[in-house]
Amino acid sequence: MYHFGQKCTGKGVIVEIGSWKGKSTMLLARGSIKNSGAKVYAVDTFEGTCETPFKKQNTLKEFKKNIRLAKVNYLVKPLVGFSTDIAKTFKEPIEILFIDGDHSYNGIIADINSWTPKLINNGWILFHDTSNNNVLRAVKEKIINSNNYSTIGFIGSIIFAKKAKGSKLEKFLLLYILFPFRILIINVWKNLPESIKRLFRKKRNEGG
Repeated sequence: MYHFGQKCTGKGVIVEIGSWKGKSTMLLARGSIKNSGAKVYAVDTFEGTCETPFKKQNTLKEFKKNIRLAKVNYLVKPLVGFSTDIAKTFKEPIEILFIDGDHSYNGIIADINSWTPKLINNGWILFHDTSNNNVLRAVKEKIINSNNYSTIGFIGSIIFAKKAKGSKLEKFLLLYILFPFRILIINVWKNLPESIKRLFRKKRNEGG
């Protein structure tokens, strides 16, 4: 998130769909400060997560507190409501678009359809939790299979792409080599004992 925040040149703003309590928002904003200082819009109902739709909780107060403690509150503007409703009146061009909202297939498709027309050429789109089958299916259909995106890659559970014309060779390598290998790695990770996963996480957190 920090890296892609830095990629924002100021030709457009940064928009995050699904902010929860602000962790990724802070990283995007910190990255933005290092380069253009572009504004970060955090779009969320602030009523909990998509994983627990029946356990509503107001997270806006905690979000604002975290943003303030990170000293990026002057750069971040929360937009409270459903992403597809907010998209209808959002007018600013977008250079970095991070989608981490409704993880249902229809929810992801709706966010892509509502927000990508506002993404500028050579802007970046990112998706979180792409190990989720619904998310991955929507991203493959609308982004990976599209000729309008290139420089497609992944970091952990995040898939990213640039809004620019892609080549047929790139698409072939992604669909038939890189992504099948990625799915294999994800499945291996899922089946590892929790004790081994903890060791990997400890090494990662220690910089190993």
